[in-house]
Amino acid sequence: MRLLQENPDLTQRELAQELGVSVGGLNYCLKALMEKGWVKVQNFSQSKNKFGYVYILTPGGIAEKAALTSRFLRRKMEEYESLKAEIEALRHETIHDEISPGKNMAPTNKSDALQITVHQGVPSAARALIWEVFFRSRGRGISLSVHYPWIETSAGVTTILVNGGLGQDPATAAAALVIKEENVADGAKVGLVGLVCVDEALRGSGLGHRLVSAALDVGRDKALDALVLWTSKPDVYRKHGFVADSEDRYGTVWKRTQGGVAKAFCFDPPGIEVRDLSANGVPAFAKSVLVFSTHSASITVLPTMQGYTLADWQGDWDEIFQIVDRVMPDSWNLNAPAASAIYAEMDRRDYHSELPSASLRMIADMTGKHAAGLPYIPLLNRI
Repeated sequence: MRLLQENPDLTQRELAQELGVSVGGLNYCLKALMEKGWVKVQNFSQSKNKFGYVYILTPGGIAEKAALTSRFLRRKMEEYESLKAEIEALRHETIHDEISPGKNMAPTNKSDALQITVHQGVPSAARALIWEVFFRSRGRGISLSVHYPWIETSAGVTTILVNGGLGQDPATAAAALVIKEENVADGAKVGLVGLVCVDEALRGSGLGHRLVSAALDVGRDKALDALVLWTSKPDVYRKHGFVADSEDRYGTVWKRTQGGVAKAFCFDPPGIEVRDLSANGVPAFAKSVLVFSTHSASITVLPTMQGYTLADWQGDWDEIFQIVDRVMPDSWNLNAPAASAIYAEMDRRDYHSELPSASLRMIADMTGKHAAGLPYIPLLNRI
């Protein structure tokens, strides 16, 4: 204030230089002084020099309030610096990483210094996190190579990995997402997205959104027609432009027993061929994949920890349900698209069911060429 009184013609920038503070900090303090009534501005709109008409209300009062003013200004500068640091931190949190294959990405905030990298195949750090999140923590699973045989190859498989936080082993994954390339009808090439997982300690920190953003970048870089995924939490993906185009239902199916005698699952019914196709991959919730077939129909059954799930079927409806009646127990589970004709066929045969919505298929259209007409992708072909 003494400098201002002695040099009324100083500009904001000159005054800030004399005091050793930023222009923004000076402006912040001056406004606070004006609110206190210690500094007054007149004829602001007509002045070429914004401080030419700034003056102190009472010169005698300046001396009396000097000590108070010094403490007041010091506190205001501390508030300003604190606000500036907070704004800078928020700005860092909103920066999006530029993704390039195999390149370590700059951290999005100073507190964790996490990095995003893109890999061909599924690296060991991602495998460890996938096993923990989808299998060990749920008390299930055989091995990743049994559930996903393709995990042993890098061809057409891309992993997005987040790791390297402060205090974290760089070889340990904080989050991961896998994209498996697949050719579908009409020459479309899509990326099946799955195994999206975040370490339990870091959930809610926005890593899932970073993974999805990176997946979209990978899809564009690889010229995929679309990314496709299945989820029960669609809002996460809608924010990134994914659109739901179909629905799966999952639940229990039962039929009243004849004569009150409980009917168990039959592994080797006479006249029906049984094949174990587990070598092609086993869904995470299942223990094996069994196909029961006759000359004109077949059903695919997944033994699980909770029972038996009908996952696929082919052929004449009467033949299909003849196999179902001979193989399945009194109560079993069904995973089927909401638009399937199987629901009407079950009603015709006096089956009862509780089949709520289980997941939505969501698509991010990359080119506009094929996404609207993508065919149904069976459960066993997903990740």
